[in-house]
Amino acid sequence: MPTFLDQRTSQGARAGTVSTDPAADYIGGIGLIVNSATNIRTDLQATVGILQPISLTGSSLTLFIERTTVANLTTPGAGTEVFRQTFGIPSVTIATPFTFSLSAADIAPAATDPDAPGQLTYALFATTDAEGIFAPTYNGLQNFNGAAAAD
Repeated sequence: MPTFLDQRTSQGARAGTVSTDPAADYIGGIGLIVNSATNIRTDLQATVGILQPISLTGSSLTLFIERTTVANLTTPGAGTEVFRQTFGIPSVTIATPFTFSLSAADIAPAATDPDAPGQLTYALFATTDAEGIFAPTYNGLQNFNGAAAAD
């Protein structure tokens, strides 16, 4: 039977425009304490709200999670990508709110964070393919949750 190790939540209310790919915005980070456990499994969930000011041709929002280090927590691309999902934003929208959610897992991660031994560190990032007045803005709360268990 699995043993519960840790559970963490990162919540924020980021404001402003979502960065256009290849740039990405740091949404939140969590550090799960696993000590020296083996056969670790982490469950990760995130929810991000945006407001699409105007879209005539449709666009997308990409959310991705990286296993990273405390030192590189807010730096996209510095860690190992665990999950990536691109969500479509319909065309012909004006001032429309959207909420996007994801659920992912990291099975048997190779090593803990060298900056925080015994901890698995994860970061959530967001990016869009829309630019200028067509780029979505953050709307409401963003959350990033994780739990770790081991055999």
